[in-house]
Amino acid sequence: MRQLWRHHPKLAYRVDELSVDASLDVQPSKKGPKTAAVTTADGRKLFLHSRYDPRREALDFCRTLEDRDANAVVLAGLGLGHHVKALMEAMGEEIVICISEPDLVTVKTALEHTDLSKELSTGRVEILTSLDKDALHERLHRHSTTLMLGTAFVVPPVARDHNAEFHNACRRAVVDYASFAKMSLITLLRNATLTCRNIANNLPTYVSTPPADILRRRFAGRPAILVAAGPSLSKNIDQLRGLRDNAVLIAAQTTLRLLLNKGIEPHFVTSLDFSELSRQFFEGAEMPDDLVLVAEPKATWHVIDTFRGSPGMSGRRAILLDNEFAHRCVGEQLAKRTPMEAGATVMHLAFYLAQWLGCDPIIFIGQDLGFSGHCYYAPGVPMHRAWQAELGRFGTLEMKEWERIVRQRKILR
Repeated sequence: MRQLWRHHPKLAYRVDELSVDASLDVQPSKKGPKTAAVTTADGRKLFLHSRYDPRREALDFCRTLEDRDANAVVLAGLGLGHHVKALMEAMGEEIVICISEPDLVTVKTALEHTDLSKELSTGRVEILTSLDKDALHERLHRHSTTLMLGTAFVVPPVARDHNAEFHNACRRAVVDYASFAKMSLITLLRNATLTCRNIANNLPTYVSTPPADILRRRFAGRPAILVAAGPSLSKNIDQLRGLRDNAVLIAAQTTLRLLLNKGIEPHFVTSLDFSELSRQFFEGAEMPDDLVLVAEPKATWHVIDTFRGSPGMSGRRAILLDNEFAHRCVGEQLAKRTPMEAGATVMHLAFYLAQWLGCDPIIFIGQDLGFSGHCYYAPGVPMHRAWQAELGRFGTLEMKEWERIVRQRKILR
């Protein structure tokens, strides 16, 4: 329990809260090491390990695995922990073991009857008791690289009858996380130079503007309306004009010009794109002086500079999020900023900003996750104007929209 408290305090707390009497039916085997019995949903009695020699059974099973060279293992079911010890013996102590186990009583029983302190102390044993995405990402984040390098799936025979649905769902969740981690790494490597260049060019703004800390809970309890550029925006956009005094309007950069053309002035606009093309969302737009840009420092400096205006002018207010590379550039004399999540898209950033402001409820408009009507954008967005030069007899606006959707086919779910 000391090692569990050190490496997984949330789980340790939940196990500690269980009744002292909460336990599986534990029985000695013929060879001595203990086994345990459980009752399945349909009333059958199953033993989690051999009733003759649980340790030998677990070791023999692990030695027959095909993926012995894998760097990580997803083990279906903790049982009394015999398979954890066998996996480390068969595959080496450097292996990362992710155990799908929904039953806290099983975890408690295993810790009472099998000494797993050595295995837990390595920090490479994760007990996954929930399918909650945030909880899974929190536990798997430190093992991202290992999971990407090769993961084996170990399913002892009893796990095919006991909690099988949970184990299957947990395996899928780990696979999805590994795909997400791989995509994040590839994106990071591809954009590393561009990211550093953008941050360096944004340093004047970074050191001369306030941090996001000044916005923390400034609009607690007020509703926020987040405006995305999906096709359904055209149905509701005109209603926003009368809501500005009753809600915080946060626009993705792709919708800013469209809103301003309709006389709708948002309070905030978000930006985090690397590409210089994002400049078109701000260039030539008659933006109100009280509009605030919230951006990641890695966003292209063309957007930041265009938004703030020419040198010597008072400039509009921009707030850049905390960034480690920026701090390496400017040194420790600049105070650290409270980190605010940014996410992967401008709408992620808009959502986290609304949470940061304390807004409740948070309302989405134009956030079409399914490309409704086979469209990517609402009519009239700046991107449509950017495509004008490519349109013609063999290249229609509808084709351009469809190409943009298909281009993301590999990452769509």
